[in-house]
Amino acid sequence: MSFSAKTVLMIAIGAVLGGTMTLETVLAAPWNGEVVTRDGVETVVNPAEPAQGTSSIELAEVWRLGGESEADEEFFGVIQDVAVDDDGNVYILDAQLSEVRVFDAEGNYKHTMGREGEGPGEFRRPMAITLTPSGHLAVMQMAPGKIVRLTLDGDPADDFLLPELDGGGRRMLQGMGATKDHMVVLGMDQQMGSGTVTLNTKLATYDTESNESGEIFASSREISFASFEFDEVKSGRLEWAPTNDGYIFASDGFDEYRIRRVRPDGTTDRVIERKYESLARTDEEIEAARSSFIIRGPVDPKITVSNFHPDISELYPREDGSLWVRTSRGDRESDGMFTFDIFDADGKFQKQLTVNGEGNSDDDGFRLIGDHLFVLRHQSSARQSMFSAGGGEEDEDEEAEPMEVICYKISTEG
Repeated sequence: MSFSAKTVLMIAIGAVLGGTMTLETVLAAPWNGEVVTRDGVETVVNPAEPAQGTSSIELAEVWRLGGESEADEEFFGVIQDVAVDDDGNVYILDAQLSEVRVFDAEGNYKHTMGREGEGPGEFRRPMAITLTPSGHLAVMQMAPGKIVRLTLDGDPADDFLLPELDGGGRRMLQGMGATKDHMVVLGMDQQMGSGTVTLNTKLATYDTESNESGEIFASSREISFASFEFDEVKSGRLEWAPTNDGYIFASDGFDEYRIRRVRPDGTTDRVIERKYESLARTDEEIEAARSSFIIRGPVDPKITVSNFHPDISELYPREDGSLWVRTSRGDRESDGMFTFDIFDADGKFQKQLTVNGEGNSDDDGFRLIGDHLFVLRHQSSARQSMFSAGGGEEDEDEEAEPMEVICYKISTEG
């Protein structure tokens, strides 16, 4: 069966009016990139513009907690992370109060899990939470690095023990996530030398028995105490996120729009690239970036920051196999709260989606989980205040904004 162009257009219009499909779906521009093989790995080379253009949506607020609320269960110190279980219960990690508060899908308080300390089920300055393949809630303590596991009722369970360090040293943990059958952990091991410290950073997967399954990223650098220097670009930037079906997306380039899809064994099976022009920082943004690095030591460090924003802000794998990406331009040049780059399950840049709601990418944290977007209001300033411990040059008369979390419903269709 064949149709003329006029017939196709009439069918498309009729479908739109009938509510079965959109005109955009029928008349979408073809994808204008290419798929090549480099070193045996499929590489999807995307153009600067998405095939289907840009659309926008208004986010529907479901609930908000904290802020100016006077309820005891809504008083937060530093909201660091959020997780959601299969029943829709929301787990909110407070890094300052060292506890996890649990709310149901409607935002009603249920109970509190964990507490500050060093005993079973206890932790200090926790920085991440995730639901594990074993059915526990895992809480990551940054330093000394450890992963505490709790039952979903809040009872202590056995800790998730990472392999011992070769040659001793001190381990710090910087990130944690989970796939369907692996834990994914980002750690930095510190080994002392004569007037130096060697920092070994590794992102790896671990099976349910804590055995390492694969290495996704690794780097090593030596720092001298006599002339301590920190370079934002050379020190590396790693954005990563696990998927439910076992892969890990990772981007380790500061000014390079390049994303690897990695198997649990550490092998890369696909690379996604997009033509992208890095966004320059203003003088004020350069100074803000410099002041965001809080480094304590015996000597004053020399801190060098980039004149540009990092290309990629965050990665969000979706259940349909697509990948949603926040970028520096999508955060700062958007007409809304921010704009996602959306790649389909084949890694092809299909569209951009602008979301409209209450949020600021300079100061707020975001978690996109299922069909909900959680906005962690004032996260950056609250976290910096916690780590600086009041030692900065902030105006003492200026009271810090209380943290709150806003839960929005987001259309996964875009």
